[in-house]
Amino acid sequence: MALSSGILLWLLAALVYLVDIRKATTLTEPLRIYGTNPLFIYMLSWMFSVATSRWLSWNTAEGTHSVAGLFYSALSGVLPLKAASLLFALLHVVLFWALSLWLYRRQIFIKL
Repeated sequence: MALSSGILLWLLAALVYLVDIRKATTLTEPLRIYGTNPLFIYMLSWMFSVATSRWLSWNTAEGTHSVAGLFYSALSGVLPLKAASLLFALLHVVLFWALSLWLYRRQIFIKL
């Protein structure tokens, strides 16, 4: 725990140096876009995960299937399991970053 805390503090120090001192905002623009509607994106991401894994599911003779499970199964059919899991998570993040970008470009800031 101390190691991860130390690494994160060094990362925070590097970001403060880059953004506040060096004014290198082009490197941090994706983070700024993602942080414009953080609570809304978090809640929408959670609702999307629940919807695709629990609400959009059905029972068959083989068991319970869901939209998220089918998508992960398709990825794990062509990739190793760990790579499929990583790609599944990264696609989720990219999807909601794209939504954040869409909201940011239209100057829509949702305060919850």
